[in-house]
Amino acid sequence: MASTFRMTDPRNRLDSSSLQNLPVAGPRSVLLLFFLSLLSCESVGADTPPSHQRKNLPAQSTIAAPRADTGSSRAWTLYARMKNAAYSYPDTPAVAVHAAAGFNAQKPLQLVVFLHGYQGCVRVLMEKGAVGCKTESALQPGWGLAEHHDSADTNTLFVIPQLAFMKRDGNPGCFMNEGCFQGFLQELLSETLAEKLARPRTLKHIAGITLVAHSAGFETALAILQNGKVNSLVRALVLLDALYAGVDGFSRWFSETSAMSTRLISIYLRSGKTYRQNLLLHRRLERITGRQGVTLLTSGEIQPAICSFRAVIASGRGSHGRAPQNYLSTVLSALGSCPAGLAPPLR
Repeated sequence: MASTFRMTDPRNRLDSSSLQNLPVAGPRSVLLLFFLSLLSCESVGADTPPSHQRKNLPAQSTIAAPRADTGSSRAWTLYARMKNAAYSYPDTPAVAVHAAAGFNAQKPLQLVVFLHGYQGCVRVLMEKGAVGCKTESALQPGWGLAEHHDSADTNTLFVIPQLAFMKRDGNPGCFMNEGCFQGFLQELLSETLAEKLARPRTLKHIAGITLVAHSAGFETALAILQNGKVNSLVRALVLLDALYAGVDGFSRWFSETSAMSTRLISIYLRSGKTYRQNLLLHRRLERITGRQGVTLLTSGEIQPAICSFRAVIASGRGSHGRAPQNYLSTVLSALGSCPAGLAPPLR
């Protein structure tokens, strides 16, 4: 069969005038010219599809689509201003968000939202060492809650909204308004964390929310459960010496959640107002679930109880101010270690 050749680059062609000007030196020159012509041409045979077939070949993109972190990254902490914030202050972040090393954003998102009490500042709460709430403000001892969160070894995002800034005030701010907390989460996922999560997310990507309230943060927890429009996503409520009031509201939320994996954990530290309110909460929850659903611990470890009971009321140790450092990791680790279906899947 005769071979067919097609010129591929005009710069490589040997035209007729060039051939005529070459010296004739016998058969070897003829062979040399023949091989030169092969190098300047592209063979078109059975392995090369015709031009109309090439159009149907799948194109190969050279730009890879962005991918979520698969768990190989370092820990990160982000501070940001937001439009849908509980409070807005000049030169102060409206939120702090932290992820531990190895956080896998491809899994369904689990959020741990920490609601601080009086005199709160997200930088001091999140970091350890000497920390300033603002660039030129006095340094304070950091609480290091990011480190305590990470030691629980869960695949969760740790979120601290800025509530009343450095005040003796438990007012929930915008979170008291209907749907404000929902708007806060929507903006957080679709805008604030879009780059960290490799793409914008929405509420439908949230698998569960664990609310952790310390001290006066119980007021914001109540506001979120009453007006936040996210109750279907709240899988656990943790009160760290925070039950100064609100037994009716917390009991109502608990009675409306039928999932066996939903948890309410309240820790009190001394025989004061939170102690009396916790006894009242225990009696109220016992009427809802029966004795098999709630336990009152006056001693011993709380971790086994968290997996066995939907509601755990427990006496704790240490000072009121250090309740988050003493119990955040313990509670999150216990929730993450429970068998499937018995607690929020935090890992």
